[in-house]
Amino acid sequence: MAESNPAYVFFERALNKRRLSNRIAAVVVTLLSIVAVVWGLSEPGDRAMARMAAVGAFGLLFGPVVLGLSFRASKGLEAIGSPRRIVWFYGVGQARHVTGVMIGTGEGKLHKLPVPSLDEGPQALVLLRQVTTEATEGFSEERRLKFRAQPESLRTTTRAAS
Repeated sequence: MAESNPAYVFFERALNKRRLSNRIAAVVVTLLSIVAVVWGLSEPGDRAMARMAAVGAFGLLFGPVVLGLSFRASKGLEAIGSPRRIVWFYGVGQARHVTGVMIGTGEGKLHKLPVPSLDEGPQALVLLRQVTTEATEGFSEERRLKFRAQPESLRTTTRAAS
């Protein structure tokens, strides 16, 4: 089913791109941390070098955690795989560009998904409109409050033709 869902394929591509960059960053941080620890411990008694070793030790904890998190399943992508679960969605961004979308499920959970590139932000919303025919689109404070109180109240039974 996921392969026939264009929104799923679109957001899977965006997540894979994000995961790859996170994995590369985690490996770089881990390698730099190893260098900092080894170098920092090379001069016993030097306080500056000891600080460098301490910072490196922190990086040795942080890098693998980020790497591990990059392998977790995305709840937002799972929701797009079952579009009936989605009751609300809206674009988020900066400087008039959609950089991601927020997806609200009937269970009351909000999930953020990235878009592959700034040029593809509008396409993300078009694809979500196509697959989530009963979901409310767009952010407002009123919708946020309705979602917090009763998520299913944002489900529409009919959608006006665009």
